[in-house]
Amino acid sequence: MKRKLVLGAAALLLTLLVAPVVSGVLAAPPLPPTTYFGAAPGATPGQSIIALIDGGSGSVVCGSGEILATPSTGTVYRVDVVPDASRSGCGAPGRLIRFYVPGESTPGRIAINLAPWSTAPAVQVDLIFAPPLNQQRSLPESASDGTD
Repeated sequence: MKRKLVLGAAALLLTLLVAPVVSGVLAAPPLPPTTYFGAAPGATPGQSIIALIDGGSGSVVCGSGEILATPSTGTVYRVDVVPDASRSGCGAPGRLIRFYVPGESTPGRIAINLAPWSTAPAVQVDLIFAPPLNQQRSLPESASDGTD
């Protein structure tokens, strides 16, 4: 009886000591964000830029950054894009990233080239922007249900 009690206590102690080590090995930490950078001709330094990924149920904002001006390379951008493990619908193999510069006092601009998601620490993608998006405003309209 005493021997069973000692063996049971030893097995419990061993389980308590080994379980955290095994679970720590099995549960790897999430991937860090991937930094996307490159030329951003036509964008204005100081503007923000966001990275959008179509996660299946709509676009998800997976990162944001800033447009910068450098003396040697001109207008550039930098965005940290998080993986799916950090935000559902974000970076995963096969997913494409679209970059968008929202307009504050000017119309926004969207890059026409897409970037594939990568687990590399940094990926250079020189952006090509479409013409500025139109800012359309709607006016109130009367209902036309046939009555005056």
